[in-house]
Amino acid sequence: MGTESIQVSGVINASADQIYDAWLDAHQHSKFTGGTATVDPGIGGKFTAWDGYIQGTTLELEPGRRIVQAWRTTEFPPESPDSRLEVVFEPIGDATRVTLRHSEIPEGQGGRYEQGWKEHYLTRMTKFFGEEEEEDDAAAEDSLLSEVLPPPVPVEIPAKAPKPKVEKAASPKKASAKRKSSPKRAKAAKKRPAKKAKKKSGKKSAKKKSTKKSSKKAKKSTRSKKRR
Repeated sequence: MGTESIQVSGVINASADQIYDAWLDAHQHSKFTGGTATVDPGIGGKFTAWDGYIQGTTLELEPGRRIVQAWRTTEFPPESPDSRLEVVFEPIGDATRVTLRHSEIPEGQGGRYEQGWKEHYLTRMTKFFGEEEEEDDAAAEDSLLSEVLPPPVPVEIPAKAPKPKVEKAASPKKASAKRKSSPKRAKAAKKRPAKKAKKKSGKKSAKKKSTKKSSKKAKKSTRSKKRR
C-alpha cells in the first residue's frame, strides 16, 4: 500500500517555548484544538487528541525546537502502520513559525489531514495564543495602574433618617356623615318615650270606658227592680 506526505506551516504570535509546552500539555492542547486531549509528555509517552480520534506515541523531543511523534487516526486501515509527524518551532522575532511535516500517511488520506492541520490546529492556535496575549496585556496594564494610582478611598454613605409619621385628618365626608346622623338619633330618642306615653293613655281610656259601661248597667238594673 502506498503512502503520502504533506507539509503545512503558519506563524503563531507566541514564543517557541510557549507553543512547545502547550503541545505537550493535555489541558492547553485541549483548549487550543477544542477537543479533549491526553498527553504523557515524555519520550515514549502516549497521547490522544480530538476526543480519541488521534492517538500515538512521542518518539523524539528537543525542548522549544522540535517534537517527533508516531501518529494515526481511527480512519487508518488496521493493517497500516503509524504515520510520522514532525513539529518544528522556528522563532521569528516575538512570534514563531510552526511547521508540520507529516509523512507515511495511508494513500488517499493526505488531503483531509492537510486541511485538518490548517483548520483545527494552526488557525485555532493563532486564535488561542492571540487571546492569551490580550489577557496578559490587560493584566499587565491593571498591575501598572494599581502601582501608579492611589487606592480608592471608601466613601461612607449616611443612613437614611426615618420618615415622620403624619396623622391624617378626618375627611369632610366622614365628618358630615357624623353631623347628619346625630340629629336623627336625638329625634329617635325623643320619640321613644312618647310612644310609651300613648300606650299608657290608651290603657287609661279603656278603663274609663269599662267603668262607665258598668255604671250604666247598674242603673238599668235598679230601675227594673223598682218597676217590679
